[in-house]
This record gives sequence, structure tokens and C-alpha cells, in this order.
Amino acid sequence: IALHLADRHPAAGLAPALQSDKRAHFYKWMAWLTNTLQARLMHYFYPDRLVEDPTAAAQVKRRAEADVLQLLQQQGHKAKAAGA
Repeated sequence: IALHLADRHPAAGLAPALQSDKRAHFYKWMAWLTNTLQARLMHYFYPDRLVEDPTAAAQVKRRAEADVLQLLQQQGHKAKAAGA
């Protein structure tokens, strides 16, 4: 949906210009958000879908939280290195 909105409303500045180097990075990070970060967030918000034991669900949630924090820290370091 976000990609569609960015394409349909370029004047809103939701994404870098089409066919620009920045747009390629925008696509890369949008894919990262949906394929990497969102997957771990699903474990955080729905740990009971992965295990039957409520105690184990709490462990899954704690691990997912740690993973999300690590992913966001990595993203922050990459953004700083890229000058964002």
C-alpha cells in the first residue's frame, strides 16, 4: 500500500523520485521492513501462534523483542553510515 501511495502521489514526497538511486534504496528498505522486521514483530505480537505452552510464548516474545531491538540498532548504524 505504501509503495502504491508513493507512486500515485509523487508530489506528497512519500518516496524519492522514480528512477533515482535514492528510490532504489527506498525499495530495498521497504522490502527489509516487510520481510525482516515485520516477521520478527509478528513473533512479538503473536508468540502464541508459534507454541502451545504459555510459558514458552513468553520466551518467544522476549526473544523477538531482543531481535527487533538488534535489527533496529543495525538499521540505525547503516543509516548513519549512509549519511541519513
